[in-house]
Amino acid sequence: MHPQPPPRSRASRVAALLVLALAVLASTTLGEEVLAWRELRSRVVHEGAPASVIVDRDARAARLVFDDPARPPATLPLSPELAYRLETEVSKATPARAWVPLGAGAEPEEIAALHDALARNGQRVNDTGFGLRTARAVRRFQSDHGLDPSGTVDEATRDALGLVPAGGLATLDGRPIEGRGLPGVLDVVAESVARQGEPERLELSGRLRDGGRTLETPEGEQLTLSGIHDGWEQALAMLPSAQVEVLRFPGSDEAVVVGITVQSTRKSLPLGVVQDRPVKVIGLVNVPERTVDELMGPHRIGGRVLLVEDYAGRRGPLHDPTRARAPRPDELAAEPLGPRRGMTDVIGGE
Repeated sequence: MHPQPPPRSRASRVAALLVLALAVLASTTLGEEVLAWRELRSRVVHEGAPASVIVDRDARAARLVFDDPARPPATLPLSPELAYRLETEVSKATPARAWVPLGAGAEPEEIAALHDALARNGQRVNDTGFGLRTARAVRRFQSDHGLDPSGTVDEATRDALGLVPAGGLATLDGRPIEGRGLPGVLDVVAESVARQGEPERLELSGRLRDGGRTLETPEGEQLTLSGIHDGWEQALAMLPSAQVEVLRFPGSDEAVVVGITVQSTRKSLPLGVVQDRPVKVIGLVNVPERTVDELMGPHRIGGRVLLVEDYAGRRGPLHDPTRARAPRPDELAAEPLGPRRGMTDVIGGE
């Protein structure tokens, strides 16, 4: 008989499962490159100036290099927290799709980025979309730079313009990649290098205005919000008030949202979670629409709503986000939420 191997400890079994989980996660995105990458490069626009941010994983440092040689480059060591956030977004990245030339029918955010790039290159355009004026400006730029004057923005024109698409331009050890949250966290990295300091993490409560783009605190302070990716911005637009976890540079009136907590109420109808308790927003989900009879008349709920998680880890859709609100300090103290998790991959799903 073969001797039986000694039983493994619980800790070793947990460690093996963790390694297996990481391997599975990597195989669904970029494979072994995620676990072994050395250098991440991305194109950014900092204060109107195109630049490259270069992350050296071994040195755990980032470098910001401007296209303008008159502006000196800068380097900053990354804190463990920012390095972890970057690793998390890289682990979710996928190989980038081929560049689709910009022309008539391009997305509004892509056209806005193109107009900004044209303006930086002396081609100011007064156009609401990709119309004749935009096409003429593109052709003038292409002719001035020895490119094919097609009037559409191919890869050569994109690179000559220093255009950074709304979805970002990033390479992992030379391989083009893309990810929903990657441009946002790389913008934070670039801003940190430029300021020679990382943002502070704050938790603020208040009313959300301007479609979730402005937070007004009880003290009267107004803060301009942007999401670490567009899912956060969609979630903020649905809520009248919330507690938000943000990254904010000292002295700035702008902040990047990385977490949202709301108080669920019976009228917001969170199904599957404890009602009248603080819940964390973890995603967006589609649910069937239906009509609820109330004292003031019928009320329509459902459609695209928030997916939330309560203190016990139970999840459910918040059928009417407009009736959720920012939790009070005593409500947060009564039900500890445990470790905060970011918006999950369910965002964008059914």
